[in-house]
Amino acid sequence: FETIDPEKYYPAMTVMGNAIFGRVSRIAGAREELIEDIVVDVLSENGLRRLAAQSIHDLETSSGGSNLPPVFRERIAFSRAGIKKPDILILANSLASHDAHARHLMRDRISDLMPDTTKIFIEREFTNPRNYDLFVEIADGRIDGATRREETEDSDASQDLNRKIAALARTDLFRTLSRSQLRLLAFGSQWYEAEPGRKIFSAGEKADAAYLCIKGLAGLYWPASNGETRLVSEIVPGRLIGDLSIMLSQQRSLHLIAKEDCVFLRIGGRDLMAVIENDAMAASSLMRSVADNLSGAVDTLRAMRTYATERGVDFSEFDSKKDK
Repeated sequence: FETIDPEKYYPAMTVMGNAIFGRVSRIAGAREELIEDIVVDVLSENGLRRLAAQSIHDLETSSGGSNLPPVFRERIAFSRAGIKKPDILILANSLASHDAHARHLMRDRISDLMPDTTKIFIEREFTNPRNYDLFVEIADGRIDGATRREETEDSDASQDLNRKIAALARTDLFRTLSRSQLRLLAFGSQWYEAEPGRKIFSAGEKADAAYLCIKGLAGLYWPASNGETRLVSEIVPGRLIGDLSIMLSQQRSLHLIAKEDCVFLRIGGRDLMAVIENDAMAASSLMRSVADNLSGAVDTLRAMRTYATERGVDFSEFDSKKDK
């Protein structure tokens, strides 16, 4: 036995043991956590929390960090790769102990951090091979098959998906989304064509999807009390319509009517909300777009009211289509 000296550190004891000058009884139960909380508070108050953490992680490592727990080795490897930014990065069974969602997020973040790096993922199985530019299956040491997204068995469906992704990526609103987020939106979306005069959706309907204008010209119309409709805003390629109703879970307040041959990408409301809720940048971009569109609509209505007032016309009877 050796008397504990407050001025001396004892390597045989844990950092916690050195902090409390002893050990907590095994039968302490929940009271052990109370002691730990007190120690943490004291370390924080005296500015020692970071030093304590450094002491805990100040370890001698063997070659390749083989004496470290796998979770530490993975984080060190990711940090090293992030600093070096190699031309080729090979990830063999990385984050194998994590679920598919965590591994999916890891791949996206690595791609954002190292966009010019060629990433090679080696795993026993892949839940969705189409997320990769090239998928190679090796069986018994031999390459059993190599498949590109454009060359899958259902090539027509794959090419259609790629066209949807490209259409989304060209718009300012979705330009910042990752490849996986674009795939999420594109996978659940549908092409929607409308001839001149066709009503794409009506006021009072439940908002279950948003419409991204790809081609043509359409108009948003306000249903007046006398049964007529008044043009509020013209919809040009690149404009997303119906997103505000989805975010607010409200019925549509305007009609969307094609003014010429149009092509839209109909994006499901659940898919759109999934992207908004999981990507702050996408949510911010969408909010700015909604604000700009609302501001433009207000300016249009204000100009219509001024125009009607200057000419002595009752604004409630003002026909924007005739007097544009």
